[in-house]
Amino acid sequence: MSGVASRTLGGLALGLIVGAGALWFALRDVDFATVGAALRAAHPGWAAGFVVAYGLFHVAKALRFRWMLLTLDYAPSAGEALRVVVVSSAANVLLPAQLGEAIRLQWLGPDRRGRPPLSRASVLSAVLLERVLDVSAVMAFFGVSVASFHLASPALTAAGRIASLAAGGALVVAISAAVWPAFALAVVQWLVRPLPTTAAGHLVAFAENALRGLGALRRPGLALAIVVGSLAQWATMVAATACALASVGIAAPAASSAVVVAASVVALLLPAFPGYVGALQAAYVVALAPFAVSESAAVAASIVANGMMVVPLLVAGAATFRRPSSPAGASS
Repeated sequence: MSGVASRTLGGLALGLIVGAGALWFALRDVDFATVGAALRAAHPGWAAGFVVAYGLFHVAKALRFRWMLLTLDYAPSAGEALRVVVVSSAANVLLPAQLGEAIRLQWLGPDRRGRPPLSRASVLSAVLLERVLDVSAVMAFFGVSVASFHLASPALTAAGRIASLAAGGALVVAISAAVWPAFALAVVQWLVRPLPTTAAGHLVAFAENALRGLGALRRPGLALAIVVGSLAQWATMVAATACALASVGIAAPAASSAVVVAASVVALLLPAFPGYVGALQAAYVVALAPFAVSESAAVAASIVANGMMVVPLLVAGAATFRRPSSPAGASS
């Protein structure tokens, strides 16, 4: 068995264990009759609103990814970027540890327009920058929500502040590396000095390519578009979550949707069942508890979110799963 296959199976096994624990946690005090009644009475209009908002989330994500690639002499169309983002997101639903992101590393090679392939380090740095921007945007919404609704949980408030500081620090580091790449590379070279020459050389070469992936942050107009796009992207997810809550009749304050999104982002970083089953239910239960929402109602809302998130995404991913063709004469 190959190393990749072994890691994938190991991730799946760990996901089953962690997912089972999360699902037990979410369902341990649930009244299944209440959940069933809430789902039967769910408003289809709000469920459809979730699908629309979640679709806009991926459109915003694709546009941001395209903007990041503009500084790498690789300008895919908006349609190409959307296709890659949708397929990789659909794969993330099925694979552990966000392995669907590897699709982006593989797909952005030479194509029929003769563009040269991107280095994997450059694409990876763009994906990592996405993560920093995602966490920063989510924590911004979370921080505003904590400030606007005085939560009874000091631990949750403290966690929000710590996460906001960590996300802000990571964003500052990324911007600093983009603005002063020579200094960032010198730091990397200093850090790898104790390593064997070959390993150090590989890491420095990786860092050089990775710094190219941060090039978008060196152009003020493009950087502003990327940051604003990140906020818009996660605003659509907050809106989608509000639709999920409204579909089962949860009348929690508006701030609750942002808190649920923040908890979901953290939960989905953990190994989980395919389709985010268990992780999403636990996130909804934990996040809605400070708003006096019962476990049964929270689980019902999470099931709506699960279904409206996973099924359309898998259908869209399957429908768009077509790798860009290589130009004539390109090596395979």
